[in-house]
Amino acid sequence: NIHLLGMMTEAIHTPFIQDRFLSVQNARYVFGTTKDLHSEIEFKRGGQIEQRAQAVLTQAEEMLATIEGIGLPTAIGQAMFAEIARTPSGGKGLDGVIEKATDYFNPFPDLMLPGLLGSELLGSAELLGSEPKFAVPSARPEGAALRAAAKLVSDPKNSWVKPYGDTLDDGRMQLSFTLPVALDETSKEGAKRLAALMGLQEPAVVHAEDMGQGFSFYVVYGQCQHRVDLSSLQVAKPDYEVLDKAGVDALIERTMGRRMVVIGACIETDAHTVGIDAIMNMKGFNGHKGLESYHQIRAINLGAQVDSEDLVARAIEEKADVILVSQVVTQKNIHLDNLTKLGDLLEAEGLRDKVILVVGGPRISHELAKELGYDAGFGSKSYAEDVASFAIHEWIKRNPC
Repeated sequence: NIHLLGMMTEAIHTPFIQDRFLSVQNARYVFGTTKDLHSEIEFKRGGQIEQRAQAVLTQAEEMLATIEGIGLPTAIGQAMFAEIARTPSGGKGLDGVIEKATDYFNPFPDLMLPGLLGSELLGSAELLGSEPKFAVPSARPEGAALRAAAKLVSDPKNSWVKPYGDTLDDGRMQLSFTLPVALDETSKEGAKRLAALMGLQEPAVVHAEDMGQGFSFYVVYGQCQHRVDLSSLQVAKPDYEVLDKAGVDALIERTMGRRMVVIGACIETDAHTVGIDAIMNMKGFNGHKGLESYHQIRAINLGAQVDSEDLVARAIEEKADVILVSQVVTQKNIHLDNLTKLGDLLEAEGLRDKVILVVGGPRISHELAKELGYDAGFGSKSYAEDVASFAIHEWIKRNPC
């Protein structure tokens, strides 16, 4: 259960919050998908892995015995951990350690920790542990700085935002791209200049690799100067209550009195079934069971490269309530042509208003789906319960009691 996380651009600078987030997310994904792997694997008796494990265990026991004899502070001072020495009265960074004044006050724990850890918990000083203690002043300091900090953290109306890298409002961001040239110092400088022309200040090429055959890949960091007012934005999204699996089943049984028929496919030349399988298949994705596991849904997954004509014919045959289309391949906007073709076929057959038409994919938004004549669009981070909840609420809207 111990996992060493590698982070993008680690050792180049302190990894930004997005790098840390992706590393933790990837570790959770690995742990989730391999949680039962240990029950299926056996290691060769006396093999290299077993020998190495026994050697590490023996060394660890010997080290613990030594620490027990000399004490933990002395062991740390002797660099027994990662060959880094920290003595009780010295060590790197000691010159930057100062004793807190009796009236020392830090406003941020009181402002941030209750919201992050739950208001039902104890005060921030106790949350931070017994060492070091926060001094409690007789009166909170007032002033523009404290009022600004409090407003920045707690004001929900503060809708102007800019990228966050390592500190608030630093504007640090990253972008990646490919150049159709071999990797050399000139191409790296070119990548840096491109970022500068895009308006990023202090651009830096933090990662570059030669891809072969005259192509090279770059990751560039820079500082964005712009902010965006979130309160001025209006984003189209389906309006419905997301229910869990049991809630969806109960609502279908109560309102429809039969199983809902959902037919799904990747249409035309699209052969990528990862999206449709995540929603339809029994196992689902990321801990979210698919529609095949719902007791009140009859899920029919036609797979990949299904002609739109065949999908429409099967929908008629199965008397489908919902048609779910996945479009992962989007090169040259081929997904727009495919989705338009399916919509036109349903209109020609007089079926468009008789079925709930849903599309999903990494470049799909609800706004785009509505423009194409679909009832809803679901992008990344959408799961079976999202699609099922929308479908039953849309059916109820079309079939009022």
